[in-house]
Amino acid sequence: MLDRNEILDLILMLKVNDKIDSLVSSDRHNEVAKLLGYPKYSDLRSTLLSFPESNFREFSIFLMRKICLLRMPVSDIAYYEFRKSTRTEFTYYSMWSEDLDGEAVRVPRPLNGPKTVVRLRSRNEEVFVLESMKELMLWTSYWNSNALVNKDVATRLID
Repeated sequence: MLDRNEILDLILMLKVNDKIDSLVSSDRHNEVAKLLGYPKYSDLRSTLLSFPESNFREFSIFLMRKICLLRMPVSDIAYYEFRKSTRTEFTYYSMWSEDLDGEAVRVPRPLNGPKTVVRLRSRNEEVFVLESMKELMLWTSYWNSNALVNKDVATRLID
């Protein structure tokens, strides 16, 4: 599970769209906080830092869900599209390849993350953008929806 400071760091680095991302830091942080449901960044920060330890796990999962739903993928990294089919199984957008023995197999197809997330979200599909193993574990455990997974993280899931 992510700790309070890891979540704050993710919020400060969160890329959501060109309009917000081009703002100066304090304005950008306040706009991101609004997207996460808080009037301004200082309110979000104080809530996160003072949230009772007894309920922090649930709160952090809730907040991470919002972060991953808002995030835009990094433009120069390949992503793989995964879909949850059941609580324990998932499928992925794939292509034909060969395994080490030369046999034909299906493997995840690398995608342009920003273009793919814009296309899926324009159809009102819920899409999580996952950049770490912790986020991937949250997705597989709690969030039944589409995910664009950073290639480095996805290869650990598939191997």
